[in-house]
Amino acid sequence: MTTANNITLAPAATAHPDRIGERMSRKQFNSFLYDLYGCERKNDVTADAVYEAEDHYIEVFMNSPAGLMIALHHGLNCQVVDVLRPRI
Repeated sequence: MTTANNITLAPAATAHPDRIGERMSRKQFNSFLYDLYGCERKNDVTADAVYEAEDHYIEVFMNSPAGLMIALHHGLNCQVVDVLRPRI
């Protein structure tokens, strides 16, 4: 329940307190990958595994420079990305 005096965190942020979660647009996610992997020209980063469904898909990056990273793409045309990483 949210009141004028309280701030309620998104369920993804509170469901697993041992994990780091971020929400961003698909374009922001592409820039995030570009910076994370130190791409010099084109972002040619590919996920180690991809799991697809009708209205969303999941990318798993096993050995990214940030460690294990899971990206859930959803929303209208999968333009919203929730990124989960284990807390170090």
